[in-house]
Amino acid sequence: MTPHAVTPEDQAQLQKIGGGVYSGKQQVSAEVAAIEQEARAIEAQWDSEAAPLTAQESAAEQKLPVCPGEASIPSDLDVSKVKLDYADKRVAIAGEYLSKFVPLVEKMKVAVQPEIDFGDDAVAAWSQIQDPALKQQVSDSAHGAEQQGFGDVGTVEGFVKSISEKAAQTVADKNAIQRKYANATGCK
Repeated sequence: MTPHAVTPEDQAQLQKIGGGVYSGKQQVSAEVAAIEQEARAIEAQWDSEAAPLTAQESAAEQKLPVCPGEASIPSDLDVSKVKLDYADKRVAIAGEYLSKFVPLVEKMKVAVQPEIDFGDDAVAAWSQIQDPALKQQVSDSAHGAEQQGFGDVGTVEGFVKSISEKAAQTVADKNAIQRKYANATGCK
């Protein structure tokens, strides 16, 4: 089989595929790393603000009056009030810090969008190649570029998920307290 010339149309599509690697990949990676570093700093502030609540909650429980009788413990009703008060404080802190992550999510989307677009463009270009042998030859490159884009979508998704789960845990913890103390009573 003799080699044949690549048509100008197919050559144009090959240029769009560009070997399957986005030329700005290092820049995207650097921007993502910087955004993740900003997020860790905000999360550290969040943790720092929430950390004293454990000791404060424990001290507040120690100050509760005990019920008369053998057990000498506070009533479940009083304990539940303290626990819910501190759960509300944790939820409020989570809400305050969640809003600080919104601009970082937007920055993350902007940072990865060029690589996502490159992957989309590479697959679109691959689909327009007319020469079957050439199409087969560059299939891995085009689909590799697409996979990089999918990976970037996953990066944004994972970033949002991690922060959302941390905030949601404060609400889940409060709900657990409410369930545990749903039938709480005062001293008998």
